[in-house]
Amino acid sequence: MECRQLQGKRVLLLFLEKSGRTYLLAGVARWSGTSLSVNPEPSAAGIPVSSHAVERDGFDHAVLPNLVGDDRYLALAERYATDVAWCAPMLVDEAPAAADPVPGFLGGLAMGGNGELYLMQVR
Repeated sequence: MECRQLQGKRVLLLFLEKSGRTYLLAGVARWSGTSLSVNPEPSAAGIPVSSHAVERDGFDHAVLPNLVGDDRYLALAERYATDVAWCAPMLVDEAPAAADPVPGFLGGLAMGGNGELYLMQVR
């Protein structure tokens, strides 16, 4: 999906810290004409989202439950899958403070030679 197509839609950001921790944050996407941000709250500052996270590494919300490694997060993934239009994983040094930690959420992850993120379907 192209970034501009997400304007006004809810998007789930999966923050994959280089330390190995995973965090989730959902919010409404705002397209400025040149860049995309996601606002978790109407009054909150937008979180910048790269076009690679959306267009190269992003995936349809219906896939989300298939990526869950730890069974305790399956219901959470199913709720998000019905609440958002798109999911965008992002490799980061540190997740934003507003993001929720979900250790063990992903069942499998690999990185390509050009920084591509490959999330493994385990269900």
